Amino acid sequence: MAIPPVTQSRSRAIWVLVAALVFLLAHFPANSFLAGPASSNRRAVVTGAAGYLGRELCCQLLEQGWSVTGCVRDLGSARSQELLSLAVAQQLPQGGVGALQLVACDVADEAAVHAVLRDARPQVVFHAAAVFRPCDSPVQDMVLPNIQGAEAVVRACAAAAEQPLVVLTSSMAAVREPGQSPRPGRKAYDHLDFSSASGPGSSWHEAYQYSKLESERRAWALANELGTKLVVICPSAIIGPERRFPGATPLSFPWMQASIRGVPPQGGMLEVDVRDAALAHIAAATAGAAAVGQRFIVSSEAAVPLPSLAQAWEALSSGALQDEELERVSKELLATGDLQEVECAERLQVSLGVKCRHVWRTVLDMAKDHRASQGSSWLDDAAQTFTSLFGR
Repeated sequence: MAIPPVTQSRSRAIWVLVAALVFLLAHFPANSFLAGPASSNRRAVVTGAAGYLGRELCCQLLEQGWSVTGCVRDLGSARSQELLSLAVAQQLPQGGVGALQLVACDVADEAAVHAVLRDARPQVVFHAAAVFRPCDSPVQDMVLPNIQGAEAVVRACAAAAEQPLVVLTSSMAAVREPGQSPRPGRKAYDHLDFSSASGPGSSWHEAYQYSKLESERRAWALANELGTKLVVICPSAIIGPERRFPGATPLSFPWMQASIRGVPPQGGMLEVDVRDAALAHIAAATAGAAAVGQRFIVSSEAAVPLPSLAQAWEALSSGALQDEELERVSKELLATGDLQEVECAERLQVSLGVKCRHVWRTVLDMAKDHRASQGSSWLDDAAQTFTSLFGR
């Protein structure tokens, strides 16, 4: 087959392609990956993009047409690559239309965060990153990095040319600590309550809770000092099905893992579906001036008993029930307690238009997700995670 001659028009086209390649290499360096078409003027940065909440947040933003820059610790990690692959394959409900770029960034490094903001030029920064894992030195390995991350993000946003809004992921742990009473004259906690914790405690999970409180406090102080626009979201325990490829190992939770191994947890739990938690973050970002400077709790208002949750998870995920029985059993086993612990639903719906789904629906969806990907390796992973977290 004869090779056609290089005409003047073809030569010009080649030079255009070369110029485009140079542009892409200059704007998307070796520490980043890009997926999907750039299709929107709405731009967001998501820290902790490879995490449980971060992944859902990225996916929802992409579905809404945002261009997303996700900050991750390690571009080569399995979770980072899977998130990128989800966007490439458009494995998103309604078909994702946004563009996703992942960058390696230590969010505790203000200069690194500033560089990301300079390149991404976001209108909103969702700061969802936090260290949450067992560690030998909780103060050094968890408390300080989490506080430094919140400070670095707020400072970098204040210094950015376009000064984006910061939507900070805090926690119910910043609202109250175990055993703490609501404010005088009130029977339930609300967005004006703050934890009375005075130190990191003796365990890694107590240190994590303290780190969320101090991170939020420092964020508010810096935002007021520097004039940064800030909204804070305080979710309770986040549960729900995770965005993933079929067959990939899903994240789960200690109380559900415990039910598998016959170690039912005790007490009760406030919870929120990961899909609703992410939706609340985006709603806060798009609510305009009405949300700036506000704090929103995203949670069930009454706790679900953990023994009931363990029983429901075991029944729903075992495969013993027929599909038509799943919803009935989930509703029966997962009625929340009568005592209202938190007052947040009305404010969340009126201010942000978000109504959280009931725990029975969340656990039902998780069980269906698990039944679709059952395997002994998942059970082994669950048992190992539970043992590492709680030493049982």
